[in-house]
Amino acid sequence: MAELTQATLKEALRYEPEAGIFYKVTTGKECSYTNKRGYVIVSVKSKQHQAHRLAFLYMNGCFPRGYVDHKNTCKSDNRWVNLREATNQQNQRNRGLSVSNNSGHKGVSWNKDLNKWRVRIMIDNKSKSFGCFEDLELAALVAYEAQETHFKDFNYTGK
Repeated sequence: MAELTQATLKEALRYEPEAGIFYKVTTGKECSYTNKRGYVIVSVKSKQHQAHRLAFLYMNGCFPRGYVDHKNTCKSDNRWVNLREATNQQNQRNRGLSVSNNSGHKGVSWNKDLNKWRVRIMIDNKSKSFGCFEDLELAALVAYEAQETHFKDFNYTGK
């Protein structure tokens, strides 16, 4: 099956970039659903696609080389201002807290052996330590500064 093109997409659907919603050209009705993982799915020519990837094709004329990242981490927010092309690593950095996080801060975990908060982040697929601290607030500040320095725009700081 041939890859979907921008022309074929625009024949079938209309994308509203300010709202992040796709509509069928023939009926004018919204044509998507949200899957179990929270992504909006749209069917084009009997094939399902993630809406954020279709938005990229619709607006740029091609699919992204890598990933499409939701800047605000909301998987169902497909407004064009909320989407950007990203590498896998950038996309992974722009995430909320892990369910196993015990500190409430990204990059900060409790070290039982030292009885201190440890700051560690992944940089170029390598774990880099930024020290251990008795004070959680100081550890959180160090983690935040390290992430801002190394991850720039792809550092999700919300909780």
